[in-house]
Amino acid sequence: MEFFTVLSISMLIICGIYCLLIIYFSIGWVQARFPAETFKIIGLKNPFLHPVRMAQITSGDLPSTKISIIIPTRNEEKNICNCLAAISKQNYPKELFEVLVVNDHSEDATTDKVQEMRVSNPTLNLKLLNLEHEIGKKATIAKGIKNASGKLIITTDADCTMGNKWLSSLVAFYEKYYPKMIIAPVCLNSNKTLFSKIQSLEFFSLQGVTGSSAAMGNPIMCNGANFIYEKSAFEEVNGFETIEKTASGDDVLLMLKFKKKFNPAIAFVQSKDAVVYTEPQPNLKSFFQQRKRWVSKSSAYRDFFTIFTSITVFLCCFSIVLSAVLSIFNAAFVEILVLQLVLKSAVDIFFLYLVALFFGKPKLLLLFIIEQVLYVFYVPFIVIAGTTGKTNWKGRAIS
Repeated sequence: MEFFTVLSISMLIICGIYCLLIIYFSIGWVQARFPAETFKIIGLKNPFLHPVRMAQITSGDLPSTKISIIIPTRNEEKNICNCLAAISKQNYPKELFEVLVVNDHSEDATTDKVQEMRVSNPTLNLKLLNLEHEIGKKATIAKGIKNASGKLIITTDADCTMGNKWLSSLVAFYEKYYPKMIIAPVCLNSNKTLFSKIQSLEFFSLQGVTGSSAAMGNPIMCNGANFIYEKSAFEEVNGFETIEKTASGDDVLLMLKFKKKFNPAIAFVQSKDAVVYTEPQPNLKSFFQQRKRWVSKSSAYRDFFTIFTSITVFLCCFSIVLSAVLSIFNAAFVEILVLQLVLKSAVDIFFLYLVALFFGKPKLLLLFIIEQVLYVFYVPFIVIAGTTGKTNWKGRAIS
């Protein structure tokens, strides 16, 4: 009986730590709306307001930052035109930004589509680059940055779209605070299918952690679909050097390099104008491949808070699954299971509500119970699967 008592207490302690972590993230998400106030709470003194540059920050100034938008592509003939069309409609001065589409050995008509867009949008400063001997997303981004003339690098994906104030909102934030890196929000388009809506709700949790951790001065996540940093800072951390052999991580692992050298000069911009929209995965197979690819980079994590958060989420979900299994053999674990689910659900639904409210999709919380049940089983499975074996991306097997 002592073993079961210790096990039960351990499960509840893990659940309690998880709840405290989500409460911390909830506070961070609220604070992300008020950057100046956030700095006071976490004990920082206006870290983005460099004294030499403060004189440049005045209301009503016209934007002056030159931007290079880099779009890594591989087999994106169905999406690239929509992405470029959205970028061509930006209300940011055309002479202040360029678009570099870097083709990673596409086997479809991607390059033809880009050439067509160049002809149909002559005012858009659009360049097409092709990888020669290298492969992979990091290689495409590195080549884009090497050929970029902008001070500020913005990466997005070929299957993304954005509103016409996307660039202006990002630059306004940059020219106010001058961070070395900006992490910006990404939203999944939830169509009429149940699967897409559940994906969108689950994605809110990732975006919430992304924004709140950055707002609290301890970023642990980001998304390459909406990722901004100074070119000089990228060169200062030696780009993707030391992480180039990791299958994934062109965003998070790079962010962690910035964090080690520049933090707290990493910011999250919580602006609806800055949101980038992308499509959910069409089926379970592609969904699991995507999540396995995301998890695969975790072996390269060296940041304590990133590792702590990942382990806490995994152990919380695993302990709930374990409680469910043990409940079949020992009725005493039914109470433990119920308590775990109540505690976890209480903090999760509050956190998800805050994030869903920002993205204008609070109705998705009607699927909360379904998402919660699936989530506790899916997390342990995907962590184990993602840290072993191979994943597929764009027709390539990735170790």
